Amino acid sequence: MRAFDNTAQIMRDGITSVDAGIATLAESVGTVETASAQLSQNVNDKGLVLTLLPPTKEQELIVAAQSVRDHFASIRDLLNATKETVQAVNSLPFIDLPGDGLASVQTLQDQMDRMMVLVEDLNAGIGESRSQTAGHISKVTQATANLSNLLAGLRSDLTTADDELSAIQTQSRHLQKLVQTYLLLSAIVLTLLAIWIGYSQVVMINRAFKRLRSTDGLNAGNQPGDSKGSDK
Repeated sequence: MRAFDNTAQIMRDGITSVDAGIATLAESVGTVETASAQLSQNVNDKGLVLTLLPPTKEQELIVAAQSVRDHFASIRDLLNATKETVQAVNSLPFIDLPGDGLASVQTLQDQMDRMMVLVEDLNAGIGESRSQTAGHISKVTQATANLSNLLAGLRSDLTTADDELSAIQTQSRHLQKLVQTYLLLSAIVLTLLAIWIGYSQVVMINRAFKRLRSTDGLNAGNQPGDSKGSDK
């Protein structure tokens, strides 16, 4: 259970890193969304486009998205392994660890893949807006809205997984204490049982020894007296 607890903590730390990456990406998307709102009022101002949506913006979005994807990849296998372990542990009597949120690992992976596609769509829209501002600002606006919604859903699902890992940690620590208490009580019972068995053996040996002495005494008393004295 201690190893289980430690693994859950590693995954929670990983989820925290993924969430932080998503927050960074969401912030970048937010700046693009704000810029597209301003540009929609000045669709022909190419200088404003370069100011609000510089060429570095696409790289910024890609780097942030790749960071999120890579951090998630580092904990994906652990999440799957933990989900399987929880299912195995829950097959034991009187144990019911939460694990519904962990069942959505594949869903999280699908969302990560979708995130990368939406980031590429957004970057394409930004690039096109620099050359054809009026015709593509709406595309950027829609792409930012789609990506923002996806990132919000991702963070919600990650929060659910983190909450369940926290609950798993709490219950595993409780079970660990119960196991330790059970082992201690078992050791005490076995010790007392060993003492009782030892005492019983001593009592039985003592009784057997007394019976043996009593038998020897009787045999000595039943022997004939001094035969020579009797003959006289």
